[in-house]
Amino acid sequence: CYKLGILPKNRKQNYARLHYLLKDDLMKMDAITDETRLLCRNHIDTAEQLLSYKGSLESEMQELTEQRKGLYSQSRKLSGEEKEAVKARLSEITERMKTLRKEVRLCEGIEARSDALKEKLNVIRADENKEKGKELMKHEHRRRSGGANRKDELGGI
Repeated sequence: CYKLGILPKNRKQNYARLHYLLKDDLMKMDAITDETRLLCRNHIDTAEQLLSYKGSLESEMQELTEQRKGLYSQSRKLSGEEKEAVKARLSEITERMKTLRKEVRLCEGIEARSDALKEKLNVIRADENKEKGKELMKHEHRRRSGGANRKDELGGI
């Protein structure tokens, strides 16, 4: 978030200073925010935990799909209040499946983006270190000719 210019909230982002590798991610900030919230809400710290969570979501979706199939066939046979109760349960299941699908998509986005983001940050750090090295070399002549640590050339101390 700091590299993307979001963290210092009172400061407006200067897009010219933003690293070219991060401009894409800035466009996808809403998705990244949702993914971060998912990770925090479920206390997911590692890739293994993410895969485990995604697997549990997918298994729950399969169970709900089976329940929904049974309820659809049951609703065709029923009438009146019983049918309305089944339809209400179907809508609950459908809503739950909707949220599960969204979370699975977020998990897939996290999987895809995490390795790419690590690579981007490594490249950015290497670029920054290279720039610092150039800047140090550029000012090296000033540092060496400063004379701060030299003894007085006339013989005095």
